[in-house]
Amino acid sequence: MVAEFTYTFPVPVYYLGWPRPPVFVLEDRNAVARDAATARAADPSPNYVILYSDSVPADTRLLEHALGARLASLTAVRPSLGDRLAHVINPGHNHATEAVVLSVTRLTGAPP
Repeated sequence: MVAEFTYTFPVPVYYLGWPRPPVFVLEDRNAVARDAATARAADPSPNYVILYSDSVPADTRLLEHALGARLASLTAVRPSLGDRLAHVINPGHNHATEAVVLSVTRLTGAPP
């Protein structure tokens, strides 16, 4: 699952490996409950969230509530040199935003 709350971009398919897992992209904080319900119902449901956010703690809590899961921060991925250079050249289109990778642990008794 990818939560792109600071800006949106298509997820490059080469990021996903093979076999390609289903990807759920959440772009609107106001629609998280609806979008997360679709992800929860999937088989398999997401086991990681990649979060692009300017308010990571608040958005993590929002996602935990919507997913009925505990999210644990695994790592933060800084923009590459190429991302940072693209941002300098065209900051309106190329955002140099850190991504936070969160593991998903379903809570017992959480709705499917």
